[in-house]
Amino acid sequence: MLGVILNGYTLPLVWTALPHDGNSRTDHRLDLVKRLLKALPASRWKGLVADCEFIGGAWFAFLREQGIKWALRIRKDAVVDGLRIDEWFCDVQEGEVRCLFEKAEVYGERMQVVATRSPVGDLVVIATDFRVQDTLELYRKR
Repeated sequence: MLGVILNGYTLPLVWTALPHDGNSRTDHRLDLVKRLLKALPASRWKGLVADCEFIGGAWFAFLREQGIKWALRIRKDAVVDGLRIDEWFCDVQEGEVRCLFEKAEVYGERMQVVATRSPVGDLVVIATDFRVQDTLELYRKR
């Protein structure tokens, strides 16, 4: 499902019922975004915010080609510039926000990487095209 966030509520815009349990595949996500782009051009989007099921080189390249910015959570075992995310940010404390100094290669695309630790201790790492200051605020709205 892709939706728009208005006043704290998410309104569904396009969706597909999957014929199986679990996550969608990249081709499902590409088709969904293409359907939405027919009605709502990328120039009208602030961006795409999603959890760590929405990752991968083909996915990031497609979003960039379409001119869609993103704030997408990546898994702690993802490799960024040759090192696992949980190694880059192993000592991040709850509520602390940290980012890599320069844009890093994530699934073949260069982007900013922002990390924090949730109140329950989970490492939350976002790959993003947004400014560091805006990234976590946008991600919280998902």
